[in-house]
Amino acid sequence: MTEPGVTRRTLQIIARNSNLSAEELETQFKEQGIYADKKGWAKYIEIALIGIGAAFVISGIIFFLAYNWHLLQRFLKLGLVQLLVIATVLTSFVFKRNQLVRSVLLMSASVLVGAMFSVFGQVYQTGADAYDFFLGWTVFIIIWALVADFPPLWLLAMALINITISLYVDQIAPYWPSDLKYLLLFVLNSVVLIVIQLLPSALKASVPNWLIKVISLSIATYITIGAALNIFDKDHRYWFVFFLLAFMVYTLAVYHSFKHKSLFHLCIVPLSLLIIICCWITESHHQEYGTLFFFMSVFVVASITLLTKLLVNLNKSWNE
Repeated sequence: MTEPGVTRRTLQIIARNSNLSAEELETQFKEQGIYADKKGWAKYIEIALIGIGAAFVISGIIFFLAYNWHLLQRFLKLGLVQLLVIATVLTSFVFKRNQLVRSVLLMSASVLVGAMFSVFGQVYQTGADAYDFFLGWTVFIIIWALVADFPPLWLLAMALINITISLYVDQIAPYWPSDLKYLLLFVLNSVVLIVIQLLPSALKASVPNWLIKVISLSIATYITIGAALNIFDKDHRYWFVFFLLAFMVYTLAVYHSFKHKSLFHLCIVPLSLLIIICCWITESHHQEYGTLFFFMSVFVVASITLLTKLLVNLNKSWNE
């Protein structure tokens, strides 16, 4: 019972198949660190207060600049934001021993970099496209994101990269096929997720489960939207590449779910496929809307009911 791999599920399975009492089970929860003690709660409160405090400070700075826009000179606006960025970065070096405070300060500096570029664009009216703003923001914080072992900062960098690519395609290359943007975003996020899953030792950092789930949801979203565009839009030049890569990624996701006994990907993959099938049925069957709506309703309810039953049975078999 003292080996490091013990989890809540392991103890629950042991309790169901043995005469372990509730008091003994609770004791094991405490000994294995599953139940948080005073030290754990203090650590959680510390993290929450630091994060909330940093968020309020950054929000206050941004609202101050916006509210007092006409009362501040342009050099004062730019100098104030740049001074805050420099001060935040320098302060992070003071807290070398406290990794949490240092990471939160780098996260705050990364957000302030975006505010700095926004102020610069509004003061001088550069006329740059929106993607230039997010591209500059991404370039200037990407080093911090790579160096810092802080998943929220990784998520911010990933979001900025996705927004930059999306805005570039919309503003600079509107003549591209409609599905190419989602193909690029889908491939980018898939590569990141595969690297995180297959090469964890190369990252030299612990990747939290919530970050993997967020990236997986973004991949499923891009696949679903891209597949719907390929079905409804006639200008789909990359449909074969798109569906081939989507099939490979979804196959890897299902394999990973069965290997690690995780239901998360087994929930989002069928849901995405269900939406894609509904789009295909809608496009291929041009009949009365009432009949189509009734057929689609029955199909969706039956599919979700069957999927839920299969997942529940699978979860029971894994736990037993």
